[in-house]
Amino acid sequence: MDCFFTNVALRKFPQYRDKPVAIGHSSTDKSSPQEFASRSKNSSSELSTCNYIARKFGLRKGMFLGDAIQLCPDLVVLPYDFESFEEVSAVVAEVLHKYAGKYNGYVEVVSCDEAYVEIYVEPEDYTGSDIYGFLYSIAEEIRKDIFKHTECTASVGVGQNKLLAKLGAERVKPDACCVVKDW
Repeated sequence: MDCFFTNVALRKFPQYRDKPVAIGHSSTDKSSPQEFASRSKNSSSELSTCNYIARKFGLRKGMFLGDAIQLCPDLVVLPYDFESFEEVSAVVAEVLHKYAGKYNGYVEVVSCDEAYVEIYVEPEDYTGSDIYGFLYSIAEEIRKDIFKHTECTASVGVGQNKLLAKLGAERVKPDACCVVKDW
């Protein structure tokens, strides 16, 4: 999943989708994000994660909020939403199990935002000789299905083993697919 905690939180705050956003301990009152940011310049609270827009300013997970605000004064800090994290993680697992079942495979859930799906494809499952194109189409279906059910983007890597699949997904982040052909 791409910036999992941030994307899940943005489902409730769509007005910030095009803004630099981080997840951390944010304001407990109803102040605006700008008011909160100006009061938080010396905060030692840590960011759990941030979106790709915020990363362009040099922000990263584990960074102190005060340092992040100095690099990105317009940073929007959204609160943790553990209930929604669990909900979206479960929905993603359901989607992955659907595809694993369709291709006689299984799902290995690594964390709330990462999983591996092993599938077995028979020659009669696809037409022509382009197995890589067929695998790419499955990856795209999975990615689109996840977004349809969660409003969260995912990057999907396909490889002969977990390492190649993970490297493929990391290479194309965010919101894309990669089939590693060199096996």
